[in-house]
Amino acid sequence: MSGISIVSNENAGNAIAFHFASRGYEVQVLTVNEKGDIDTNPDRRITRMRNIQSKFVDVSTENKSIIWVESYSALSDADIIIDAIHGELDDKQTVLKKIEANSREDALLLSSGRVHFPSALACVLKNPSRLLGIYLYDIEHGNNNGEIITHDKYSKEAVERIKNLFTQAELRIGVVKECVGFVHNRIGLFGFMCLLKFYDEKILTIKELSKYIIVSKVGPKLFFNLTLGKEAKYELIEAREVFIKLSETSGNDPFRLPDYINKYKDLTVDNIFDVMGQDSVEDYSIKDEGFELKDYKKLYITGLHPIYNNILYPLLRGDIELYFDEKESEEYLSKLSENYTDLYQKVRNKITFINKENQKNIDLIIDFTIESLEEKIERCNTLQTEFGTELPILLNTPIHKLEDIAKSLTRPDMIFGMYTQKAYLSNTELVINDIIDKAAYVSIRKFIKKLTSNYIETKDTYVRPLVYFNLAKLLEASRLLEAGIASKEDIEIVGVDGEIFNYMDIFELKNITKICRYLEPIYGRTFTVPKLLLTMEAEGKTFY
Repeated sequence: MSGISIVSNENAGNAIAFHFASRGYEVQVLTVNEKGDIDTNPDRRITRMRNIQSKFVDVSTENKSIIWVESYSALSDADIIIDAIHGELDDKQTVLKKIEANSREDALLLSSGRVHFPSALACVLKNPSRLLGIYLYDIEHGNNNGEIITHDKYSKEAVERIKNLFTQAELRIGVVKECVGFVHNRIGLFGFMCLLKFYDEKILTIKELSKYIIVSKVGPKLFFNLTLGKEAKYELIEAREVFIKLSETSGNDPFRLPDYINKYKDLTVDNIFDVMGQDSVEDYSIKDEGFELKDYKKLYITGLHPIYNNILYPLLRGDIELYFDEKESEEYLSKLSENYTDLYQKVRNKITFINKENQKNIDLIIDFTIESLEEKIERCNTLQTEFGTELPILLNTPIHKLEDIAKSLTRPDMIFGMYTQKAYLSNTELVINDIIDKAAYVSIRKFIKKLTSNYIETKDTYVRPLVYFNLAKLLEASRLLEAGIASKEDIEIVGVDGEIFNYMDIFELKNITKICRYLEPIYGRTFTVPKLLLTMEAEGKTFY
């Protein structure tokens, strides 16, 4: 079994050591400072070990597979040496030269991090082909996914050796070419920054931002804890470095940093909540008091798509009556019968087709159609004409300002907005503006909470925050695939959700491009559709 040495000045290096040691590998760790000088303070090592130990509860700090060494010369017998230094480029280069000078010629060198290109590190070595970049993101929390980053002079044999080693050590690794931010950050971290954008622009309060549940490789986490929690100092400051590089390379509008990161350069774990709180928007939620809450029992559902199947399950329970348009629902029901047999049977047993007689009993309309602004206005006009202007219309729409839709209607105050999709139901977003009928809104909010257990209230804007978050990631993953940075399979491994391209197949490219055509003039190149997707759409192709 390979002997692994790690040169580290931060917890991530110790976490890598614990991961391999807990799987039977002989591991030695050399602790240094950011300049690569030996750190001889044993108390500091123990503190770091205990810090990591609080996360790796199944690994003892007395693990005999980890040997703490005190000189670079102790690295001479290792098969694999990992530089896990968090520091500037010249410091990383200095450490790697010391490692090379004290290692076997056949030892492979790995540099861990997400800021510096492997080519910029390999160029100082006598044999650059022996070095690869690695990024084992969030390994401190048990995330076993990561990426191997290649460069122009890398060795294919080295890649295979490291892939085999990491696979045996229960790590799932994608192989990618070097690019600014690397693949994980280009997809995942960019998505997080996009969600923070809506706090920055006063569309969400800190309270509402903290409710988002994000699916990560280590399971669901509250967005606020995942992004702004215990590792806030390293995560946000290093994220700032990554996105400054992205901005320099690609222009500011695709990778715009939230303003608070630019304004406050001295973020720490202790001050980040105060820093963000300085610019928080006032609470815009509508209180229940003073309103008579109504129960909605008879729903007319229009425009359903498989991406929204999650909301059907709670709707199928209990005494709610569901009405579909027979002709309009043909395509949707056909897709259900082909791909979701159990759900199809439940839906067919539950629904009634709408007609002139039973439409008089409807008390709420929910429209899921993905349409242009003009089409959505026309649809709402038609619904108000057919069902009456007193009936609330709840638009489950990823885009459009409600105000832009409602102002052309007979009863603009009866148009409401939400968004739920293939994710956690508690991420369902409810839209608030100054036009909506407050009594109807609090009743709809009560109804949604009963279905989803929770909700997120957001101010009215051109796109729902979760849509911006998800689409930004999907499009960036597509750009990486189009540029040949990584294969589809490797992007899936490295990407945050692990279902990037399958998700796009379910959502359908025609819907993704329709949304992007609306958003690109507003938000810029973030929503420019890659040629790869346009070609696939034109040819009727899918990823799987």
